[in-house]
Amino acid sequence: MSEASSHASCNPLQLKILPVSNPLGKDREARRKVNKSKKDALLTDYEAFNRQRLEEMQALAVKHNKPLSQIQANLSVQVKMTKPHGGTLHNALVHFESKRLSTGLPKGSRIPNKEVQKVAKERTAEISDTKAELIVQKFKEVLAVCQQGARATNCATTTDFMVNTKQFQEEYTNIGVRTSARGFGILMCGHIADNMGTTFLCTNDSVWDFFIDVFKKTVVEVRLLFDAWSLARTEKGIKEMTLTMKKECCKAISEGLNVILGKKTIEMRYTNYDMDICDKYNVQLCGWPLGPAKKPRKERSDKNKPHGPQKCKITPSTLNKGKENEPLRKKAKTAAVSAQLPPMLKSKPFINDSDDDDNKNNADGEDN
Repeated sequence: MSEASSHASCNPLQLKILPVSNPLGKDREARRKVNKSKKDALLTDYEAFNRQRLEEMQALAVKHNKPLSQIQANLSVQVKMTKPHGGTLHNALVHFESKRLSTGLPKGSRIPNKEVQKVAKERTAEISDTKAELIVQKFKEVLAVCQQGARATNCATTTDFMVNTKQFQEEYTNIGVRTSARGFGILMCGHIADNMGTTFLCTNDSVWDFFIDVFKKTVVEVRLLFDAWSLARTEKGIKEMTLTMKKECCKAISEGLNVILGKKTIEMRYTNYDMDICDKYNVQLCGWPLGPAKKPRKERSDKNKPHGPQKCKITPSTLNKGKENEPLRKKAKTAAVSAQLPPMLKSKPFINDSDDDDNKNNADGEDN
């Protein structure tokens, strides 16, 4: 092959690709050597640090007269943050201060976050402990509303509302077709910031004539009234949160027991109340329900009703009534044992033997 017919000679103006000076394998090997040297240097520093740390721990053990294992255990404890950061005082102040400072501004504009953080930091030192708890509790309620409400910032609850509403309407329609039953329902937002629409559920469209015939109002008017009532109830705060009430009750009971008994930590469960509090500390809480807690299905239907005379059956327990600490009487023992045994066939009182028959025959022969 001549040079005149080569690709380079035929295309002199084209950029030539020079051959690779260092193959890929050599570059990889060089990088491995560099990484290995760095790793060895780090391990060497680790070993030197551990030796120095061990010497310092031994010096601490000798100085304070403590075992080396205790010093090592105390210094090697890993602290884990278990307290959630969502309801801290600083976050609550940032939220409320941002709303306060942003009032009166044009729509879409707000105070920069750095200024809000600075104001919240200055107010932290001025707030008392009681007021701080109230602010944090109010902020937690705001967070709970944001997590539960179906709005643009919470796509999960919005999707949940839409999917379940569709299923409810299908169930209403199916049960109306199958059983010819009639019913209706209204679903709407529970907070003014929610963006879910009001949904009407019904078995058939003729159900809405009920509002016009009885209340003299259309469905739209009923929806507006229900909407206004629900939002007003939410704003007034009539419905207390279960979590807040539970925390207040637990705190009140715990503080009362701490004051009475003079102890900081008292563990108590509802089921072990008699044993843990009444018997152990000799304390009775006012208003605490007496007796074990029973489910409604466990209670008798004739509770708190007068009973007629009951027939008294003779049993081992009735024979030994009033004598719980004494052993059972012989008659009671016999009755208890015989009641457990299955019925048995009785044998004859006398059984004739073959030897007795032979002796009788011999005696008759001698007499003859």
